[in-house]
Amino acid sequence: MLDLIVTLVTGRVGANLRRFARLAIFAALTIVFALVALAAAAAGLFMALATAVGPLRAALIVAAAAAVLALLASIPLWRKSKPPPSAAAVLVEAALAVALGLIAGRKPNNDAP
Repeated sequence: MLDLIVTLVTGRVGANLRRFARLAIFAALTIVFALVALAAAAAGLFMALATAVGPLRAALIVAAAAAVLALLASIPLWRKSKPPPSAAAVLVEAALAVALGLIAGRKPNNDAP
C-alpha cells in the first residue's frame, strides 16, 4: 500500500505498474511450477508405495501426507492479527511524541529557590 502511495506521489506510475505486473507474472509462474512439482512428488510417492503396500494403503498414506502438509501450511492463518491503528490513534500518538519532545527539550529553570 505504501509503495502504491509513493508511486502516485512521485508520478512514476507506468514504470512501477510494469514492475508490479512483472512480479505478479513471475509469482503466478512460480505457483504453477510448484503445484506441478508437488503433483509429481505425490504421484511418485504413490507409485513407490503401491508396489510395497498395495494401491489402497498407498493412496491413504499419500492422502495423509497431503493432509499433514496442508495443516502445517495453514498454521500462519491461525494467528489473530491485530487491526491496524485508526487515524485518531496515530494522531494522538504523534501529539504525545511531540509534546514529550518539547518537554524534554526545554532548558531547566535555574532561578527557582
